[in-house]
Order: sequence, then C-alpha cells, then structure tokens
Amino acid sequence: MVILFKRTKIEKECNNKNIMAKKYGPKRANLLKRRLSQLAAADVLDDLYNLPQARCHELKGELKGYLSVDLDHPYRLI
Repeated sequence: MVILFKRTKIEKECNNKNIMAKKYGPKRANLLKRRLSQLAAADVLDDLYNLPQARCHELKGELKGYLSVDLDHPYRLI
C-alpha cells in the first residue's frame, strides 16, 4: 500500500528513525515505525482489521471517512 503524508515535515520525521525517536520517544517511534510497516505491507486496509493490537477503526464526526490505528494510549495514527 502507498502511504501518503499530509505534510512533508511529518514524512521526513517518519522516514528517519533518529528524528522520530527524538521527537516521539523511542517507544512510540518503534510503534509508529511498526504501524507504518504494517500499512506498507497491507494489500488493502481490511488487512489491518485482522491485527487486534492495531485496533483499526473508522472515525466519526468531523473525521468521518478516515480510519485510525492505535499506537499507544492515547496516541493514534490517522
């Protein structure tokens, strides 16, 4: 699956392990890297629904139409 980022700054952070660890901390950086790898490996978003630890779910309200996966509470990847 192709991963697109809304902002170039976030894309650069997520593609550099050292910057990611400095900005988000080593634990969250590892989880973020794992989720991005899972997204990249997925053929379709439905593949993520089968990962209970990701808790992939549709959002409601203002973010209706978007999906979210858990990182560590209370952080998610939208």
